Amino acid sequence: MEFKGFFINLESKKDRRLLLEKHLKEVNLSNNFQRFEAIKPKTDQDLRGLKTKGEYGIWVSFLKLFEKIVEDHENNK
Repeated sequence: MEFKGFFINLESKKDRRLLLEKHLKEVNLSNNFQRFEAIKPKTDQDLRGLKTKGEYGIWVSFLKLFEKIVEDHENNK
């Protein structure tokens, strides 16, 4: 089955990235996934109602990833 997936990862969390990449190789899916760099909020970031910087960061990261997916799709028409 052909598909393209992404995983979100902070630049500072190289150990997590390497562990996931190792797992993807073990299950023969490493060519199907691409790393997307997570957004790390600023120290004084307004969290817009969310409880932690981590929640805010993953939320913004998902939004940026969705924008990338739409942009890639539009460019490949």
